[in-house]
Amino acid sequence: MEIKKLDWKQRQDELVNMYATRMALEYNIIEVSTAKQKANGTRIFELPNGDKIGSFKSGYIRRCNDRSRHYQINRVYKQNIQYTLISEGKLKTLKYINHARELIVDPLARMLYIVDFCKRNYNLQRLTNYSL
Repeated sequence: MEIKKLDWKQRQDELVNMYATRMALEYNIIEVSTAKQKANGTRIFELPNGDKIGSFKSGYIRRCNDRSRHYQINRVYKQNIQYTLISEGKLKTLKYINHARELIVDPLARMLYIVDFCKRNYNLQRLTNYSL
């Protein structure tokens, strides 16, 4: 028997694929991504109620129910913005508070976030009784 040597990226991709299989078995969250979406780093999952949630390589997670609107479901935080400009010949500093989305850059973390989101908002229950 020959053992394959995988680099860290291949191991991570394999782990993410294994977790997608586990999501299908334990929560009936089925991956419905096309080959092109997978090549772009996008993974779309269909929930038991028919809603779809997408995990994007950019770090965003979105509800994809309607073709025209994809709602971001990443956590929101407030950030302080400050910039300086010239106004009436003088330097002026402006400050304000902006709402920003927390990006989830790790693909496995995005999938874990999707499961947690579904548990909180869709009252999703585990189908199996075993724990690891």
